[in-house]
Amino acid sequence: DRSSPAVADELRSRRFTFEDLVSLDARSLQEVLRRADDETLVLALKGKPPELVERLAAQLTERRAGQVSDDLAALPPQHAHLVQQAEATLVRLALALDAQQVIVLDRSGDPMLE
Repeated sequence: DRSSPAVADELRSRRFTFEDLVSLDARSLQEVLRRADDETLVLALKGKPPELVERLAAQLTERRAGQVSDDLAALPPQHAHLVQQAEATLVRLALALDAQQVIVLDRSGDPMLE
């Protein structure tokens, strides 16, 4: 059933990925990160390229960026599915904030809206 909210959420999340977070404007990215808990953020960043980690950390307060960096360095290897769950949590958060019109996701490349 295409009218199912769960199906709609799944389709939206397939078009917007964790890596797309870095394409958000600074204010939107700050809002997503402000509302994300540290544990989820650290887990989602595990194994990511330094450029991506730095881009996200640049939108955190200096104190929180230091804490996230320390936690990330101390985090032992994690199962991929746990990292993917944390990424999905942040994507769902961004999608929810977009739906509430708190942030705006760039959908210029979304063929459904052209």
